[in-house]
Order: sequence, then structure tokens, then C-alpha cells
Amino acid sequence: VDPRRIPRPARPRLLFIDHLVPEPDHDAGSVIVASYLRLLIELGYEVTFLPVNLHFNGRYGKMLQAMGVELLFHPYVSSIPDYLRDHAAAFDAFFLWRVNAGGEHVETLRRLCPGTPILFHTQDLHFLRMQRAAERMGNLPEEVQAAADMRERELRVMSLATETILVSTHEEAVLREIGCRASLSVVPLVLDPAEAPPPRSARSGIAFVGGFQHPPNVDAVRWFMADIYPLLREAAPDLEFHIVGSKPTPEILAIDVPGVTVHGFVEDLGAFLDQRLATVVPLQYGAGI
Repeated sequence: VDPRRIPRPARPRLLFIDHLVPEPDHDAGSVIVASYLRLLIELGYEVTFLPVNLHFNGRYGKMLQAMGVELLFHPYVSSIPDYLRDHAAAFDAFFLWRVNAGGEHVETLRRLCPGTPILFHTQDLHFLRMQRAAERMGNLPEEVQAAADMRERELRVMSLATETILVSTHEEAVLREIGCRASLSVVPLVLDPAEAPPPRSARSGIAFVGGFQHPPNVDAVRWFMADIYPLLREAAPDLEFHIVGSKPTPEILAIDVPGVTVHGFVEDLGAFLDQRLATVVPLQYGAGI
């Protein structure tokens, strides 16, 4: 059957663009994207998801389809600019996620569909995170310039979007202080509450959880291992530290310290954390929440 002949339901159509199909068991950003997709479907939208890398992404693509999301991927879509040129007018709204993924297409969409609402979710203010990283690295000129360039990119996307969504009031204040006149909304993260953990007597050790494709997480573990964990081991010699997160870097995998275990990706994170006393978040820079 020619898919172009399949009748469409009489629901508003929304095109959601991010860099890849979300992987909620790998990173927090994917958890939030998946939550938004569920909410949009519950609000009555017919949601089409366009990953910038055009990968179906195995079981994660199947997960989206099971939610009722229409997923676009190669070879059925081979060029995002061509797809937008041919199909953007069929959508009632666009949802662009993060500046260097969905935000890359704001100019095209505003040109093709000047009257169609565009929502832009920053995930976090990338320029703010980059500024803080530059400060950590001694304000090297190239790092400072990269942060300044990102600031201009993010402000440009916000100026073209109908509405920009932030996750913290602090970031809203930062934008207003630098003269951003875009329409801004602060929407806190919406997550399912966790059940009560087992009693303390059934738990042991502490853990860090974070995807290591995100540079602040690598820096966090590096700092914790150098400056904090030795003090903890001195105070509590039997305390174990568990390092959890997808895509660990060679530096993380090379950690070989008594009492420390690098697990990498953990299939059932909830069950794993139910066995721990606490998690640690030794972030020295970042943005968002």
C-alpha cells in the first residue's frame, strides 16, 4: 500500500527533531525526550520523530513506534533538507530539541512555514555549560570563543522560535540579563517518582551515574577519584564506589583502585541503585538542572 494514500487521523501533526532516537536506559536527556513524546501523544498530537542521524536505532526505534510515534529513518528519508522541503507544510507544529540537533533546522522551518509554531527545548543552555568549562580550563582563547559562538547560535534559535523551554529559573535569569527578548517558559523536569528503596541494612556502597559521552561526567569522576574518594576511604575503609554509565571513556575504564568498580552500562539501573546507600554528583560544571 502506498503510504501516501493512507488516510491521516484528524489530529494536529507535530514534527519532533532531535539528534537520535532516545535511549532512556542510557542517559537522562533521553528520559526527558521520551517523557515529552508521551505527553504530546496524550495531549492529542500525531507525533512524527525525525532523528538527525536518520538511524532507526534497533529496539529504541521499536519503542517509539510502540508508543504511537511515527519514526522517520534511512533509507526512507535520505536527506533532512529534502524531507522538510517536501513535507514541512503538512505539520501543525515543530518541536526542536537542543541547539545542535533540532535547532540546526530552525532557519529552514521558519522560511518554509513562517506561520507555524516552533517550540525549542534547550535541554540546557549549551553556551553556559561551555563558559563554565572554559573557566575550569583556564579560559583558553579557543574555549572562550567557542562558548561565545554557541551563545550567538542559541540566541538566534530562540529569536526564531515561537517559544523556548528552559528547565531552570536560573537559566531564564541568565538569558534576561544578557538581553534575550525571546518568549521563554520554564518547565521543570517531569519524571516518574521512584518507589521507596529497601531498608538501609540491605544496601551498601555509593555510586556515580552518568553517561560518559557527556564531558562534565568524565570530569566529575576524575575530580571525585583524585580529591574526594581517598578521604572517604580513610574515614570508611570498607566503603565501595561504583561507577555506572554508558559509553565509558578509556580514562574511566582504566581506573584501577581498591574498592572501586567501573560497571559501564547497567541493564536494570533501578535494581542496582536499590542496593546502594547513596549516589554522588560531583559535577564541577554544567548547565540545565
